[in-house]
Amino acid sequence: MQMTLGIDGLKVLEEKDVQLIVDAALQILEGTGVVVENEEILEKLGECGGRIEAGEQKIRFSKSFMKNFIDGLPSGKWQDRPIKFSATAEIYHGYYLDPVDENFKEWTEERFFDYVKVAKNLENIDGVYMLGCPFKEDVATLQPLYEKLYCWKYGLDGGEGIWDTRLCSKIYDMWQVYAGETGKDVKEIYNGKIYIISPLKLAREEAKQFMYFYKKGLYTEVGSMGSLGGTAPVTLAGASALQLAEGLFSSIMRSAFGGSKRFEAFNVLTTMDMSTGASQFGRPERNTLNVAGAQIAKYLGVGFFGHCGLSDAKVPGTEAAFQKISSVIFNALSCGKSNLVAGLLGVDQVFSPVQMILEDEMLDSLKWACKGFEVNEESLALDVIDQIGQGRNFLATEHTLRNFKQSIWKPALFSREMFSKWKDGGMKSDVVKAKERFLDIVQDGKQLEVQISETAEKELLKIISK
Repeated sequence: MQMTLGIDGLKVLEEKDVQLIVDAALQILEGTGVVVENEEILEKLGECGGRIEAGEQKIRFSKSFMKNFIDGLPSGKWQDRPIKFSATAEIYHGYYLDPVDENFKEWTEERFFDYVKVAKNLENIDGVYMLGCPFKEDVATLQPLYEKLYCWKYGLDGGEGIWDTRLCSKIYDMWQVYAGETGKDVKEIYNGKIYIISPLKLAREEAKQFMYFYKKGLYTEVGSMGSLGGTAPVTLAGASALQLAEGLFSSIMRSAFGGSKRFEAFNVLTTMDMSTGASQFGRPERNTLNVAGAQIAKYLGVGFFGHCGLSDAKVPGTEAAFQKISSVIFNALSCGKSNLVAGLLGVDQVFSPVQMILEDEMLDSLKWACKGFEVNEESLALDVIDQIGQGRNFLATEHTLRNFKQSIWKPALFSREMFSKWKDGGMKSDVVKAKERFLDIVQDGKQLEVQISETAEKELLKIISK
C-alpha cells in the first residue's frame, strides 16, 4: 500500500497487512522459537507457558498462549494529543568533530565536558545519554564502570552497560553505592540492559548477566536491534514480523522475571547497504518502518517507540539535516512524538557540537509550528483591520507591538535579513553562527555541576580501582 494520510495519521499498511505481520510474528514464536543458552531461564519460561523440546536450548510459545498474553497487556492510549518533539545528545565511541579546526579527533575528558556543556546550554536538548566511556580507551574492559561514574556524577542518562560478565559484581556494588547516595532502593533505580543477538538468540554471556542481577532481585531489560538484509529479512514485512516477535519475547521475559506485564511496540531496524555492507540509519526505509510500526502498535492497543533523528552523513550539511528532520517528522505524524539524537552523525560514530546547535534551532522551529495559535477577539484583530483599511500596513500599530513576539518565531542561527544586509554583515552561514555559539558556551568559564557527593565518588572510584 502506498503511504497515505488518514484521520488517524500516516498509513503504509492496510489492516489486513497489519494482521498478517502480527500473525507472522506469532508463527515465528510458535514454530521457529528463540534460542536461550541458559537452563535456568528456559525452565522459568517453561513454567510460564513456553514449550521446551528435549535436547534443545530453545523455547517456543503457542499462538493461543501469545494471543492470551497480548490480550492481557495494558492498553496504550491513542487519542488525539499534541505533537511532541524532544531531543537527547548521546555519547558513544567514535570521533569528536572539533568545531574549531573541523578535524575528527579522539574523545578526551575535556571534549566530553565541552559536548555535555553545549547540550546542557541548549533550550531544546532535553538530556544527555552515555553508553560506555569513550575517553577511557586505555581501560576498555572497565568501560561500563566508568560509564556509571560519569553518568551519575554529571547527571546524565544511561549507565545501563554490562558488557562483560566478569564485571557484574562490581556493577552491582556501584549500583548499591549510588542507591545509598540517592536514598532509594536499588530496585527503583537500576536500569541494566542486555541485547538479543538477532535473529532470535539470547546468548550464553548475556543470559549469565541477566541471571546474575535477577538473583540479586533486579530486572535487566532485554533489547533487540536488527538490520534489513543482515540480521533480519531484507523485506520490510519480514523484518517487521521478526522484530515484533523479538519484542514480544522480551515482554514475556519481563513478565516472567520482572513481574511486570507491559509491551511497547518499537522500530529500531537499520538498513544494510548492499554495496558496502555498512549499517545505515538515515535511509527512507526507516521512515516507512516507523509508520508501519505505529500502525501495528495501534492494532495491538499498545504504545510505540520509533528510532529516528539519525544520519549517515559524516559532517553537518544538507544530507544530515534532511535525514534527521524528515525521519523526525514522519515519526511524529505516525505516533505523535519524536526524539532527535542531537549532534550525532556518521551512524553513531561522529559527534558534532555544531550539528547539535543547528538541531536545537531546527527543533525550536518545529515546536513553534506545532504550538498552533489562539483564535479570540484580540487575535482576530477585526478592529485593527477596520482601522487600517485598504492599502496600508500594520507595522506601526499597537496590536503588532503587543503580539509579534508570540506570533512570529525568532531564529537565532537561520537567516533573518535580505541579501544585501547579509552580505554587508559578513555573509555568515548557519554553520558559522553555530561555531560562534559553541565558543560562547565552552569559553564562559563555568564548570559542569557535580551531582553526587565527594564521598560517593570516592567509593565508586575505589570499586573501579579494584
